[in-house]
Amino acid sequence: MKEAARISSQRCESFKQIPWVQGRSAGYYFAAKPLVINASPDAVWQAVKNVSDYSQYSNGALTASLNQGVLSVNNYIHLVLYANQAIGKFIPASDERISVVDDEHHVLAWERNLPLKSGFSECYRVLEPIDDGRATRSHVALKIPGMAGFFTHLFYKKEIENAFDRVNEGIKVAIEKKI
Repeated sequence: MKEAARISSQRCESFKQIPWVQGRSAGYYFAAKPLVINASPDAVWQAVKNVSDYSQYSNGALTASLNQGVLSVNNYIHLVLYANQAIGKFIPASDERISVVDDEHHVLAWERNLPLKSGFSECYRVLEPIDDGRATRSHVALKIPGMAGFFTHLFYKKEIENAFDRVNEGIKVAIEKKI
């Protein structure tokens, strides 16, 4: 729960879009370090929405593809962590249903039904305009409830958060090079 407090304490209006901030059941939290990107939220949003570039942005830490080629609610995103690394053999790939594509508030989210009636994992990418919209604070957060969350937190917290940080940093470098 300490992680949830850290996430919700950020001054981020877009986090009001996230169900767990509004009081959904408890879980285990994984989050990237909030990162400031020197570009408008609209510019960053275009990179965030191009999920096929996540592998390039993260140097292979996170690979994503869309099942139907279109980023839209109810489509599925296929995610693989560390596909070509030893640790990746222990982290299963997953297909997760896209639940939010909010172009106005720059929020992208997906969820996965967990086995054994454990509930749903929820992952959010939220872009927050700062400096009068000239810069963007990028947030990535994941919640996994129940025993699945417990074991994932115990064994893979560092790897998951590192993958999130690497995608964020890669997007920052790519966007800032363009400006």
